[in-house]
Amino acid sequence: MGSNATSLYLVPPLVFAHWLPWFINQPEDFPLPADHPARPPNPAVLAPGRHWSDPDSGYTSSHLHWPENGRYDSRDPVVIRRQIKQARSAGITGFTVNWYGINSAENVITLSFLAELERWNAEHPSELFLYFFCIDSQAQLPTEGKTPAPLQEDLAYIRDHLLKPGYLLRDNRPIFACFPYRDDAPDWLTALAHVFGPDGSDFLWSGSGEGVGECGCYAWIAPSSENVRANQLYPWPTPDDSGAEHAGALYQAWNRPELNHRYGMAGVWPGFNDQLVTWAWKNPAAQDRARPRIINRETSTGNTYERTWKIYHDYLSNMASGSPAHQLPIPLVQIATWNDYAEATTIEPTKDYGSHYLDLTKVAISQARELWPKKS
Repeated sequence: MGSNATSLYLVPPLVFAHWLPWFINQPEDFPLPADHPARPPNPAVLAPGRHWSDPDSGYTSSHLHWPENGRYDSRDPVVIRRQIKQARSAGITGFTVNWYGINSAENVITLSFLAELERWNAEHPSELFLYFFCIDSQAQLPTEGKTPAPLQEDLAYIRDHLLKPGYLLRDNRPIFACFPYRDDAPDWLTALAHVFGPDGSDFLWSGSGEGVGECGCYAWIAPSSENVRANQLYPWPTPDDSGAEHAGALYQAWNRPELNHRYGMAGVWPGFNDQLVTWAWKNPAAQDRARPRIINRETSTGNTYERTWKIYHDYLSNMASGSPAHQLPIPLVQIATWNDYAEATTIEPTKDYGSHYLDLTKVAISQARELWPKKS
């Protein structure tokens, strides 16, 4: 693993917090220059209070937690720099940027993020902050008034405009993840090969693995399978299930030889609660992902964030001991999430828990790096 930004040795695991480029106060603030080289052909119209209180996106003052410094704009250079400093202070390597396509509001916000990230890295060559993209399947849908583009066009735009110094690479291949809503991994692999060339990029799929050519998988928030009731009003009936065992089962499943995976990305999370967002109450029969869903931050088996980290630590210990079921390298960890306030998965400092989760993160990353198998 590495970056085209530096030859600096990066100690595994590399830890990325899933960052949502969602939030806007006033659309006219922090405008994108008219002559910006990456200006989208059909940029989305930015809504006031976007994802804080705009009813069109379903976020109507629904947040269980509130940022320590109050409601912010994700395009604000001061906010971006503060987030980078806070993440780095906890040992976090960079952000997984959630991306919704060339013409999305998220892309407009991403351009502001990348400008500030480049400034940070130029000013702090020994404290680089990295990033990579998790492309949401909704990029190809006309959500929030967006004009969608074909996947191949989105990927070409990323290649031409968004792969800056600091992007996460493996042997000079850019790494991409997908947040899928359909079982269409082969389509993604075909589009990536067309844009980046055969074996020109790494692709991480969500869940247990398709075995269709993906480099590996990543773990996302969910309880254990026995505590999932698909298409029912309360599909996660046991909020006391942290999901740690779910993650551990995925890590072992990734070791199946027929998948031919090269590596994986572990998942850790502090909890989940989407009961206050408007779209959480849609008719379960009309969608394949019923809601609302809850995982408590504090369960009867302990703090959810610490539990999910411990499962990863246990995997590293078993890997070092030579366990056959734990031999796939998992050099990446994704924290889900940095700032998804609507689903209450945040570790960004807030008014209620302060920097508690950053403190836990720093300890957990240090432990993971101690456990990482040392070369003899």
